[in-house]
Amino acid sequence: MTGRAILIGFVAAVAVAVSGIAASDAFAEPEIALTLRDNQVEEGSDYTFLRDAWDVKVFTYNSRIYAVVAGAAEGIHLLDITNPNSIDPLLTGGHGNRNIAPIASTNTARMQAVAVYTVGDQPYFIATWTASNALQAFKIAKPGDLDGNNMPLAQLDRLINRPNPLSHAQLGGASDLIIYSVGSKQYAAVTAEGADRLTVVEVTNPNALSSGLTGSIADSGTLELDGPSGVEHYQTNNRHYAVVVSSADDGIQIVDITNPASPTAAGHLTDTADLELDGAEGVAIYSVGGRTYAVVAALVDDGIQIVDITDPANIFP
Repeated sequence: MTGRAILIGFVAAVAVAVSGIAASDAFAEPEIALTLRDNQVEEGSDYTFLRDAWDVKVFTYNSRIYAVVAGAAEGIHLLDITNPNSIDPLLTGGHGNRNIAPIASTNTARMQAVAVYTVGDQPYFIATWTASNALQAFKIAKPGDLDGNNMPLAQLDRLINRPNPLSHAQLGGASDLIIYSVGSKQYAAVTAEGADRLTVVEVTNPNALSSGLTGSIADSGTLELDGPSGVEHYQTNNRHYAVVVSSADDGIQIVDITNPASPTAAGHLTDTADLELDGAEGVAIYSVGGRTYAVVAALVDDGIQIVDITDPANIFP
């Protein structure tokens, strides 16, 4: 492969030369912290609600570190991971000795992604329900309620979008999402994998998601939004951009989301024989040397592709 394409494989032998460190020590076996598995039994408690864990975000609240997990089969879960060697799944009332319990929902059909944001000092979570074409908001209980006696998460409003045909649904097949702010308002940019579009929803008031639909941009013959599967966000020149990767289009699309009511297309890049974008599924962003890059994971190509996105209108490998 050319450019910055990287194929993932195995290295048969590695020579290590680190000043003051012997080669035998440089790659010493890492220490493994505690693991937590679905149906794992430990000290009499069965963790039965991590089946099909799909996405996870970490946040700090009142000097504790928490992980919120989206379980495709079971819903949303909250764990205290402040001590990585002693994971504390928060107790939920009404579920016997089960230390993790999903938040019940009428839309428990494949929760795929979760994002964390704050309003004031209160953390909130927005999750996507892919098969239900929906978003749902949750909030953490007050610190005094995180004692095993009360529900640690509370359901708030949800936004369901199921017109017929599915291609007209602005949230059809809602998959990944990011949260960003414009002025005093907060928005979620959501990839709608079934509707081939990116949709923006105002989430400033998590109790009013059902009226939060703001704007969207749909796939066309010139865009890379067929089957959008992953999204990230960055800012440059005082503008907000969504970096969307699409598994069906085998490409990456930059979308200007500065005006949430009118997302507009910027640059894009399509897979070729020299790139690793076939089946683009996930994306991450980083900056180095004054430039910004997207790292794209390509499921079909079995590789990753680094793309220079410094200029949103002119991206290149």
